[in-house]
Amino acid sequence: MTRDAHSVLFSAAYPAPKPVQPCARAGVIIWELATGQVPERGRLRQPVTPDECPVAIAELIEACLAYDPAARPDARQVYDALMARRAAAAC
Repeated sequence: MTRDAHSVLFSAAYPAPKPVQPCARAGVIIWELATGQVPERGRLRQPVTPDECPVAIAELIEACLAYDPAARPDARQVYDALMARRAAAAC
């Protein structure tokens, strides 16, 4: 059995979003990485992004967690945004 990037990024604790759904879960995971916190179960409020979080990452989290599912980025857009941030950080 081979492990691809998809199986590494998503585990049983964070099941992968269905391909037809926007990546709201990715926004929560990115928020957890940025804050070192885990959101409270059943909490329906938008997580607050810390001030020290880079603007591009804060905007990505907000886009992923947009109220309107049609406004959320798809998996490719999330990946592209993260890779652009990674490339900018390497400079």
